[in-house]
Amino acid sequence: MGRINIIVMTPSTTTVVSREARNSELERRSRRHLWARAVFGPLLVLAAALGLVYVSYRSVDTVRRGSGTAWRLLIIVSWWPYATLVDVILSYVTLSLPLAPVAVRNALVVVYTAGLLFLFMPASAAVFFYGHAPAIVALGFSLAAALAGLVAFWIWLDRTYRTVDYLPR
Repeated sequence: MGRINIIVMTPSTTTVVSREARNSELERRSRRHLWARAVFGPLLVLAAALGLVYVSYRSVDTVRRGSGTAWRLLIIVSWWPYATLVDVILSYVTLSLPLAPVAVRNALVVVYTAGLLFLFMPASAAVFFYGHAPAIVALGFSLAAALAGLVAFWIWLDRTYRTVDYLPR
């Protein structure tokens, strides 16, 4: 089969994107599979977060501390909105932005992993075990800043890689 090129014309440049440049793994998946992942991905993240809360609540250390520490269970899942938003953005890029390069998806996964492992998980653990009010406020503000940054990145992605067919009328 011949090589298929997609021509993208903007007022300033003309770019030819080969079909081979797209991620071959995404091309092998059906649209139904991608939509199912877009719908059930955030639900699986929620299930993992709630499972973590349940295990933490049933642990011996939490029960021994008394009933006054139930608020700490919410701190454990403070990373959930961040993880869900990244999953939604990845699904949107996969389904609605066919001209977005694979490097965008890979960079988003790297940013997600770094933010989750090096920012929210350690901060959540520190707040969970020590419970100081300034640490809780700092965690909340860092989560809000990360979510705002992700939404701004999502808007930039949409404006940069959206094809003419997706423009509102």
